[in-house]
Amino acid sequence: GRYEARFRVVDCAGNEGLIASFSGGLPGVVTLPLRMRPRLSAALVDSRGRESARIRAGRKSRVAVSARLLDDAGEPMEGSEIEVRERIGSGAWKVVARAATGASGRAGLRLDAGPSRRIQVVALDTRTSTGASSEELVVEVPAQVTIKVARRSLRNGQAARFSGRVLGGYLPARASTAAPLAPPPLADYARFALQADGKEMSTTMALVRMISGLLKDKAVGPRIVPIIADEARTFGMADLFRQIGIYSPLGQLYQPEDADQVSYYREAANGQILEEGINEAGALASWVAAATSHAAHGIAMLPMYIYYSIFGFQRVGDAIWAAADSRARGFLFGATAGRTTLSGEGLQHQDGSSHLVAGT
Repeated sequence: GRYEARFRVVDCAGNEGLIASFSGGLPGVVTLPLRMRPRLSAALVDSRGRESARIRAGRKSRVAVSARLLDDAGEPMEGSEIEVRERIGSGAWKVVARAATGASGRAGLRLDAGPSRRIQVVALDTRTSTGASSEELVVEVPAQVTIKVARRSLRNGQAARFSGRVLGGYLPARASTAAPLAPPPLADYARFALQADGKEMSTTMALVRMISGLLKDKAVGPRIVPIIADEARTFGMADLFRQIGIYSPLGQLYQPEDADQVSYYREAANGQILEEGINEAGALASWVAAATSHAAHGIAMLPMYIYYSIFGFQRVGDAIWAAADSRARGFLFGATAGRTTLSGEGLQHQDGSSHLVAGT
């Protein structure tokens, strides 16, 4: 019989190619990047020059890091760029130092003093070699506690007052590595207001038009997270369904009732709106996750939670308070506010109290 042969070629860096063509009985030729995979080792260096993967350091002590980069034949790699990253607690990795290896493939760096943290050294990709990472290193910084007591002797029923400070060590630390977002020009998203020509508009509709304009900005738009509980159409936000879609990890699995409309209920795996249903607590939880991502993940997001004003502080006021303690960054909008805005919806929508709650 006649057989067709195919060959798969993989180099040491994991690059893959396929040979399937023949000419005169000879197989074709496939070209791969053929980059080598280096080996990177790193260690922390204590005051006595001893290397270890874990050291204890003082709260004001700088930390020395030693790294060595070898090629796949065990020879030192000179002039390769490496960087040192650190992570405090469960925060994001942050680049704190960079250096180039010397003739011996070694590089030494000193890091600023800080709290307990994890360190990792990374060799960057080049045209001839893949990147490499060291094992995680650990810097332990014992806490310093100064506690004083007001009185040393007590009688039954008396109270003692303690005062003092706890510095550094194993306490949770907050590190925000998110790059700031430059706001777009006002005219790019609020031209309708700057050139209103006396035309009146409700504040809720003005808000939706500003959000729609901001979503078109290439830098800020992808970071906006519109969050809605219950009624999006009541707020005039139906056009956003078509513009950015509603997030669903599985995409649109059904045909919505309003499929024949221009602004139908469009779900997509790359949707941007979070439609939470009648679930104010869940909606605010999503808002907090996005509003604290600048510290938790090093990515600045701009969440905007729009809700019936009376169902905001009335139902999730304690969660909003907790979000403020977490230094959340985002916007909360109590839409359709006012004593006569939705009188046809029932007394619970005639909101005249949340304004007072929000101001306290």
